[in-house]
Amino acid sequence: MIQIEKYNHSNEKLTAFIACKSTRFGKISMIAQQQSILFCSFLSPDVLLNEVHINNPLLQVMSGFTDEMERAFQFIDGVNNQKITLSCHATDFQIAVWNEILKTPFGKTTTYKKIAMSLENEKSIRAVGAAVGANEHAILIPCHRVLYSDGHSGKFRWGSDLKIQLLLTEKNLPFVHSQLF
Repeated sequence: MIQIEKYNHSNEKLTAFIACKSTRFGKISMIAQQQSILFCSFLSPDVLLNEVHINNPLLQVMSGFTDEMERAFQFIDGVNNQKITLSCHATDFQIAVWNEILKTPFGKTTTYKKIAMSLENEKSIRAVGAAVGANEHAILIPCHRVLYSDGHSGKFRWGSDLKIQLLLTEKNLPFVHSQLF
């Protein structure tokens, strides 16, 4: 289960941990504090950052699941009932959009319009698109599952090709039907 909260900035010094892991989709970088993930992003191929091993238990769990993206998908969709807290620099509207995205089941998609309607503001489609684009938590907030109403994949912070690859992977994994539906 993923819980999104606003990042609580304080003047106290906090220790942050970073992990970088290679996956079949590219390198993923994660930054966490003791109890929450602050950032999870695909890195562009030209970033020369080697894998980093860390002592933070939360990142070790996440890092282990990125070894095989199939297991990461299972983990993120709550199969093992692990609770993850994401601390985000975000508006209330962005958090509401991201919470709607989290309701989209594994292997399924939604649209910007459906999210706007679920927020009871059909005219906010462009604002929904901006909120989706502001997501800094790749995979954890599965914004790759949000499409245009006509079925077009649309843009993706980490590239349209990666978005299509993630969608196809979700649709073709054997555990999708047996474990999640």
